[in-house]
Amino acid sequence: IYDIVAILGIETTYGRKKSLGQFNAFNALYSRYLDFPEKREWVAEEIAHLIKLAEENNLDIFEINGSYCGCIGIGQFLPSSWNNYFVDGNKDGQKDPFNLEDAVYSIANYLKHAGYDAENNEKRYKAIYEYNHSDMYVKVILALSDKLKKIDEAKHI
Repeated sequence: IYDIVAILGIETTYGRKKSLGQFNAFNALYSRYLDFPEKREWVAEEIAHLIKLAEENNLDIFEINGSYCGCIGIGQFLPSSWNNYFVDGNKDGQKDPFNLEDAVYSIANYLKHAGYDAENNEKRYKAIYEYNHSDMYVKVILALSDKLKKIDEAKHI
């Protein structure tokens, strides 16, 4: 759970609304399509996933806000990750990217599918890296998570 809390902290800039999406996700992805020709195939797939996400959840594609790169919600899921791993954690019939419970369950689901094992540092590292392909990101998440665990353990002594 500490890794998930650390991910949520980093992805939301500790709950600041601005970090949850000040850009239209479609426009952000389309801009990346235009600006990065070498990534066009990947971005086109993400746009297709965004269209599917909007259709399946009865959303207006031009009202889905995300990050500058098209990531959506509390967990900053790419549209493909949303379609593949996002779950209705609170069982209310909706997969809401801005609902904390849905985000927690979805991050856990993503990490599980990426081979996460809290007791195996190599698998833990690889799963978090799969979530965000940055060694620095993983190092920050692990350091923050370990700090959270130490604080929690100290409270229970």
